[in-house]
Amino acid sequence: MKVVVLAPLVDSNPRLALHTAQLSAAVGQLGNDNLTIETITFSNGLSDSSLLIFDKHCLADYQLAAEIINTRFDVCLLQYASDAFGGNGGINILNLVSQLRVPLITIAHKVENEPHKREKAIMGFLAKRSERILTFSQLGIEFLEHYYKINRDKLLRHSIGITAFTPMMPEERAELIDSDCSKLILACGEMTASSGFETIINALPAVQKSNHGIKLLIVNTSVSGRLTDEYIKSLMRLAMQRGVLSSVKVIDWHSVGNNMERLMHSTDVYVSACIEEKLLEDIYLSMAVNSGAAILSTHTWFANELLDEQKGNFFSFRSATELSSELMAMLRNKNEVQRYRENATLYGAQHTNDLVTKKLLEHIYTVKGRLVEPLKTAFELAYLPELNLQHVQSLESNMGYLKQTLYGVADLRAGYCLRSNALALEVFTNTYVSVSDDIYLQGIKKCLSFIQLVLNDIETANTALSYAGGLNHQCSELALGQTISSLGVLYASNVDAGIKDIAYGLLLDISQRVDFNEANSLALGVIGLTKVLNAEHGHQEFEELLKKWSAHLQGLFPADNIQSWQWHADELGSQLGLVPYALLCAYELLPDEVLLTVAKRALRFVEKMILSEDRFIPKVAGVVKGETKAKTSADQNAIEGVWMVKAYAKLFVIADDARCLRKAWQVHSWYLGDNTIGKALYDAQTGGCYSSLSGRSINPQMTLEATSAYWLSYFALCELYYKQLIAD
Repeated sequence: MKVVVLAPLVDSNPRLALHTAQLSAAVGQLGNDNLTIETITFSNGLSDSSLLIFDKHCLADYQLAAEIINTRFDVCLLQYASDAFGGNGGINILNLVSQLRVPLITIAHKVENEPHKREKAIMGFLAKRSERILTFSQLGIEFLEHYYKINRDKLLRHSIGITAFTPMMPEERAELIDSDCSKLILACGEMTASSGFETIINALPAVQKSNHGIKLLIVNTSVSGRLTDEYIKSLMRLAMQRGVLSSVKVIDWHSVGNNMERLMHSTDVYVSACIEEKLLEDIYLSMAVNSGAAILSTHTWFANELLDEQKGNFFSFRSATELSSELMAMLRNKNEVQRYRENATLYGAQHTNDLVTKKLLEHIYTVKGRLVEPLKTAFELAYLPELNLQHVQSLESNMGYLKQTLYGVADLRAGYCLRSNALALEVFTNTYVSVSDDIYLQGIKKCLSFIQLVLNDIETANTALSYAGGLNHQCSELALGQTISSLGVLYASNVDAGIKDIAYGLLLDISQRVDFNEANSLALGVIGLTKVLNAEHGHQEFEELLKKWSAHLQGLFPADNIQSWQWHADELGSQLGLVPYALLCAYELLPDEVLLTVAKRALRFVEKMILSEDRFIPKVAGVVKGETKAKTSADQNAIEGVWMVKAYAKLFVIADDARCLRKAWQVHSWYLGDNTIGKALYDAQTGGCYSSLSGRSINPQMTLEATSAYWLSYFALCELYYKQLIAD
């Protein structure tokens, strides 16, 4: 039997990576010649299928990995933690799981008592596709059943095992850590503030007064890098301020090697100072207990469960005073320490690697050979071009992002545009949520700064700036509407709270001082407000404004379905999917069936004109109500596609209409060459999009608006794909 462990990026998940290594080693040692185990890793930008390493941001890699698993392995073990894989919330892993033909066992590493809606949906999907869900605490099982609504029959508790070891002698310990001391306090974890190492350092001076020669050893489990190095420096600065610099030492996990349990057993006190109360898994604390260490821990949920029956003692979060008092008591009271050690050792004897692995192998052999059918989907994301914002980034200049390029050369005369920068802000937000790279966060900040610059005074604000910084023309409703829409998307994302505060302030300022009259501007305003209100309730001023703008928008349409012209104006303009999409967004928040009815009618009306013979042809601007011979526009503009894709995606979520899946793919394919001239507007080399196509050619201008439209359509299609999987 061949087993594969599917694991996310090692660098950002040291605890999970450690468990993966231990799991693979234990199964490999306990298995026989008929059992082999390998690991598939999703890394950050690195891909080599021959080494079973894939890029977590590359959609095609998930499909390739699924094919390899289906052809080479019998059972798949998924190491899952929220945000660990690519996509928004790590959702890209569903792409792979949906295509598996072999049984799946999922090990859940991060379980929450208040899971985000997306995380709950991802975990729910994994549960449906998994034969078993393993987690590390009884409380985790209860949360998965109660908060994630997962069938209790699938849930099992999994433990961290320990290998047999011989006690470490004092001289051996001194050589291993390159330090000699009479007494040793040990802590272990990632180089982040959540580990609570500052509390231990702050407690050390008081402990030293009655325990001369005592030292603190911190084992760093983070991967080396700038942030890790800077955090270690901050700890050493704190130690210097407290006068204990010579008594604090930080060493790397890899320098300890396979001696970690022996080191934990040899230490006088192991301290777990984690400040995350809701923690439901701690591999380092588990190893310390299994090794028979004397333990002091904060009251995390996991520690409360693991250290019951007097396997250790506790101190309050961030309380250096209480920690120092408890440390001194433990160092004095040998009988108490011995009791903790004996109870922990007994627990460890019941959780050896052999016992834990045998139990896991029982589950694996139980599910082996079960038939699994891959899910059928209306389209495959793996066939889309991979994310590439090269063109958008090439437009970056001193104040914001320039409006356009011609044959790759930036058009400095066109300058900057508020609407285009607002669209780019939304693209950067979606990309950052999906990829979490600081380069996209910088894009968010740049666009936000430009918007703030232009909107310093809305009454005299201008929608555009020249390259030299001069004002070009008066601010338009459409530009302000797009700004509200994009700021709403930013506010609803997981970016830093400081950025959200700026976005909220701008959004509030615009919405209070601008009264929209144009349908498209109203629609954009509605969309922005719904994004904020879906993310956070309680914004009463936005709720009232949403009702006002939605009613205004709805009132522009015919009140019945008798009339053939189901539109808000007597002439068709641009962005035809925008208003129907806004009405659908409003319907999700406002209990008014009329909004849904009007949105459906409008979408059907537009659809008849621009979706013919299974092809998207957005060439109807200028069509007038009642005219027998319509004068249509010559060009098909890139901005048209994105709103139709978003409208179909939203309608699928609301009405579960499977036809929306095919239509959304059909519209997006227009960018990629499925159009009247058979040429792609999207340029795979630069990641940019040309502004329009005519009867025989592509417009050579590549605009920020068009490129943003393409990528926003891409993100909407990705979101729709996963909605489809979860709905099934």
